[in-house]
Amino acid sequence: QIINNNPKALGVFGVCDQDLAALAKLKKDAPNSSWLVGTTAGADDPSSIPLLKSGALVGAVSQRGYVQGYVGMRLLIDIRTKGRAVTKGWINSGFDMIRQDNVDAFAAVLSSSDAGKQYYKNVISALIANPNAATKTPMSLYLTSANEPNPTP
Repeated sequence: QIINNNPKALGVFGVCDQDLAALAKLKKDAPNSSWLVGTTAGADDPSSIPLLKSGALVGAVSQRGYVQGYVGMRLLIDIRTKGRAVTKGWINSGFDMIRQDNVDAFAAVLSSSDAGKQYYKNVISALIANPNAATKTPMSLYLTSANEPNPTP
């Protein structure tokens, strides 16, 4: 119904990984459509890989779950075992925009924790060495800007 009510739409997007199946169905049900389909999250969901490869999705954002988990746990361990100071605020671990031209490399990242660690080793090392450099005050005070630097792997 959304598509029928908006025949001149340029694109359709979802905001989370649970939107992947619905977005793929929209595109499948309208194979001759010219609009683009993407999601602002969901690249970390393995079901996004075939959708990106086929072009059913033009893009999906990875929130770098591996980096978030690894860095968070490593800092907690260091706080407990080494007396490291607690970082105030939240750490910007960055994001990845996954498209048809880089989906194969990213699929490898999702294949194993060793692959994730290798791919993100530079980001992880930098965040662990100096988490305050990527720390933001509580989100209630500031929201992330689209112009904010994105740590790159």
